[in-house]
Amino acid sequence: MVRMTGFTVLELMATVTIAVILAAVGIPSFVELVRNNRIATTTNSFVSAIHSARIEAIRRNVPISICSSLNATDAAPSCDGGAGYEDGWVVFAEVGGGEPDGDIDADDVVIAAKGSIRGRPTGQDPSLSIRGRANFANRVSFRPNGLVQNSLGGTVSVCDKRGTSKSRDIVLAVSGRPRLVKGQDTALCAAT
Repeated sequence: MVRMTGFTVLELMATVTIAVILAAVGIPSFVELVRNNRIATTTNSFVSAIHSARIEAIRRNVPISICSSLNATDAAPSCDGGAGYEDGWVVFAEVGGGEPDGDIDADDVVIAAKGSIRGRPTGQDPSLSIRGRANFANRVSFRPNGLVQNSLGGTVSVCDKRGTSKSRDIVLAVSGRPRLVKGQDTALCAAT
């Protein structure tokens, strides 16, 4: 007697139904995990730029700035007040006369640059934003002693389209030391 093995149509339908239910439950959780990790990674990257700028200001004994830039990875990057930090940023030493002015001049030294974090051309799908409040809107500058240039400190928020509830704020004290807090700045996240 020959024995045939395989699945019946009923068994196959039950297996497919279970797979669909598991996918329906698991995919939204996975998407949320990816979004949370993207905010955390971006926040950590910007905090790293802040730390390196502050350390370089002390080490080089010159003002160091981080500015938003649409062409951060070009051979001659420039600061762009109309861009958000999500479009890119440049860390540079302001070594010429009349510094710090917050612009990359011919005698300034570019230390590091980060291109757009959007993964798309500038201006498309603003699904993630890095925005500074007032005095940090376009640049963050450190004095040669490591203190924040504007003597006030400030906040930079990393947000996505989910809004303040999932955002992260980088609060920069006058001392130049950043601390992270769960998103509180609704005005900055509303700009995304």
